Amino acid sequence: MEAAILELGYTANEAADMIKKGLNNELAKLKKDGEIAFRRDNREANELGGLNNIEDIVKKLDTDVRDAKALGIDDQIVRNTFNETIGNLFEGMDTDGLTKVLTALNDSSVVLEGVSDGLRKNIIAIAQDRLNDAQATDAYNHSK
Repeated sequence: MEAAILELGYTANEAADMIKKGLNNELAKLKKDGEIAFRRDNREANELGGLNNIEDIVKKLDTDVRDAKALGIDDQIVRNTFNETIGNLFEGMDTDGLTKVLTALNDSSVVLEGVSDGLRKNIIAIAQDRLNDAQATDAYNHSK
């Protein structure tokens, strides 16, 4: 090992520092991955799994937008599909579930991995529209 280090032109201290830096980077990545996993589990336990679904849909949006641009395709179709997918996610929720998710979305302390402020506002608007529709349907059904 020492011969390989010397052949590469590093001192033992430089090699040790590089190894330490690599280990610290991997440890930081494991910590972040663990925090994300625990946060997702906590959301599921608190009936906020919809937030996990939003993060997954946003991650796919980012990939799809990059792919569309790389292929020279107008990414607006990707963005429209995103809006429909988010809308469909909320469509499947009852009024209580929508209210819970909307409250969490409006709470700036709630971390949504990969979601910009602008995208968050867009998601909130879609959720609010779905909640308004659900409340109107509930009110209509209760008036019968």
